[in-house]
Amino acid sequence: MQRPILEIGCGDGRFSALVFEEIDEAIDLNPKAVARAQARGIYRRVRCADAREPAETKGSFATVYANCVMEHIPGITGVLRSCYDALAPDGHLVITVPLSEMNQHLLFRSEVYSRWRQQQLAHWNLFAAAEWRELLKNTGFHEIEFKPYLGAAACRFWDRVDVIGCLGWGRFTLAGAVGVLCRPLRRSHAWQALVRRVARWLSKHFPSNEDLSLPCAMLIRARK
Repeated sequence: MQRPILEIGCGDGRFSALVFEEIDEAIDLNPKAVARAQARGIYRRVRCADAREPAETKGSFATVYANCVMEHIPGITGVLRSCYDALAPDGHLVITVPLSEMNQHLLFRSEVYSRWRQQQLAHWNLFAAAEWRELLKNTGFHEIEFKPYLGAAACRFWDRVDVIGCLGWGRFTLAGAVGVLCRPLRRSHAWQALVRRVARWLSKHFPSNEDLSLPCAMLIRARK
């Protein structure tokens, strides 16, 4: 990705730290996440801001990037407009998003279950690729490219594992409760050994993601 880069919805920056050496600027709506991201050291600047608001500095970035964020923000047209305004001429928007097709490849093939999961995951914008293309074109983007990265079998496996941790109400979930209870143990050898065992189990049982003929998520790249 060309710099300077603006990341939308950076969270605590943990994922981006695995991919980037440095990002010029990032925004997130959560003040606590912003503080953690700033401490991570890969961002030149992190600020608390709403992605739906007009860009603070227009035409300043070669790349606007968002990883699994766009589906969670109500008012997607305002977000895309803000991203467009933040980009310099010929700049690129790069986003990863789940597709509405994922609802056909969940643990249960039930409309009730898929609606419940969509609400649970706060997927406000779960669209097909054609709908994303239309939204981006209407914002002013062109040269819109799609690259699938999550196939049907991998999506079904992810849902089977993820739904257990998501059980609960709002932000009070089983995964969150386990995280809080185990926080004092995270530096212990026993905890680290458990994490390694879980990682080995997941890598052993995770289905091949080579078949992307039925994509459930896409990387989208569009030029201003």
